[in-house]
Amino acid sequence: MSALLQRKSRLVFLKFIALLSLVRWYNVLLLVAAQYLASFFVLRPISDWRISVLDYRLHLIILASALVIAAGFIINSFYDQEKDLINRPQQTIFERLISRRTSFQLAFTFNLLAVVLAYAVSWRAALFYFLYAGALWYYSHQLKKLTFIGNLAAAILAITPFFGIFFYFGSIHWDLFIYVSFMLFLELSREIVKDIAAVKGDLIIGYPTLPVVLGVRKAKAIVLFINFLSFIPAFLVYPLFSLPVIIFLVSCLMGITITNLYLNWDDDENRAVFVNKIYKIFVLSSGLSLVLFAF
Repeated sequence: MSALLQRKSRLVFLKFIALLSLVRWYNVLLLVAAQYLASFFVLRPISDWRISVLDYRLHLIILASALVIAAGFIINSFYDQEKDLINRPQQTIFERLISRRTSFQLAFTFNLLAVVLAYAVSWRAALFYFLYAGALWYYSHQLKKLTFIGNLAAAILAITPFFGIFFYFGSIHWDLFIYVSFMLFLELSREIVKDIAAVKGDLIIGYPTLPVVLGVRKAKAIVLFINFLSFIPAFLVYPLFSLPVIIFLVSCLMGITITNLYLNWDDDENRAVFVNKIYKIFVLSSGLSLVLFAF
């Protein structure tokens, strides 16, 4: 009886870990951290931190964002399962501990709970997250299969929760808006790099990604071009930023440029996998660097 209980407990634990992997918990955690940092250090004066801590509606908005994003990852994994079995077989097989039926039930529950929580803030917030959840589903079902449009849609949807914060505070801080546009370029580049790293699976399944349609070399060149475009929001409005933010932006842009030159150096397919990991670090640091706006 004790051995059976141990096996059941171990299975429950493994399913919980599989669920965390399925919802990409690290991405959800980064989103939550970035939204809190934007709220505490940009959209409100740092001296008003107690107001932010006690603002339950702010917590509901951020929790709604996290739930919708988690549901989006679940749905995306469902549509990408065949491709993921080729590109990352071990992780995908492990995530299959969560059945398809359970996955859909969880995604529906997360989205429903997000809309309910948002409704506790306002009907406009509920409508925003209802439409956002629908957009994430439509991306996974249709937009993702469109060359480049899928990459652009993924990048836009990744930064959309920041607009939920803008709407909640009732104003747009142009310094944060421009900074988020820089993050958009960064996320767009990462999406294409991710497709380059997964070109084998996309080619077999028939996904018309940029590397499949144009070739890996041209896709890398496009990433480098987007890299240079990201200099525009960083430098056109640099007077809006404090010195610490400017130093971070310059360092980040230099690092990204060097990384992309490394990516374009030759056709070694392992480079894209490595560069994708580097991009994750850049995305993480750009989110956490919002704290610099307070200085």
